[in-house]
Amino acid sequence: GPTFFHIVCAHTNKYAKAFGIPGKVWQNVTRKELRVWHGLLFTMAIVRLPAMEDYWDKGEVGACKAPNFGRYMTLTRFKGIWRAMHWADHTAEKHWSVPGSDKIVKVRELVRALNKGSKAMFVAGKEVSVDEAMIAFKGRTYLRQYLPKKLVKWGFKVPIFFFRRRLVGIVVDMLHPYTARFGRCAAL
Repeated sequence: GPTFFHIVCAHTNKYAKAFGIPGKVWQNVTRKELRVWHGLLFTMAIVRLPAMEDYWDKGEVGACKAPNFGRYMTLTRFKGIWRAMHWADHTAEKHWSVPGSDKIVKVRELVRALNKGSKAMFVAGKEVSVDEAMIAFKGRTYLRQYLPKKLVKWGFKVPIFFFRRRLVGIVVDMLHPYTARFGRCAAL
């Protein structure tokens, strides 16, 4: 079947063609380019610089050498993919308040791909635990929870399976984001 990157490429290209991305004429994003884009994004999360443009600077930023992302992708292309990025078909989305609508349609394929990948990499033994985790998020969505007594007060509450191997917990399955407004988990 189609991989996660096949699906994301198709939806991103469809969205970019439908709504247009400012700047040059849109060129379809490829799976290889999408992998590079995600790699750059993850690197940006680890190596923090003051501005996005600093990652494409060939000189020094503060006390460290800039990563020079320009070897892999132009800044204009990176921003264009950022604007067009879609994990789901935007034409199939209904407003969350419509009865029978899919409450997590925008991230469903991402969650399925993460679940499939984690199940392929890890085989749970006899020491399996079920717990809930908070994924920190302060944006605006009806899925967001507020738990004042928790360390992470705002975010998505998700049930997870994990097993212990030498005191290390590994996420094996992220089941369903809890939709508080409806008092149940969104089915995957």
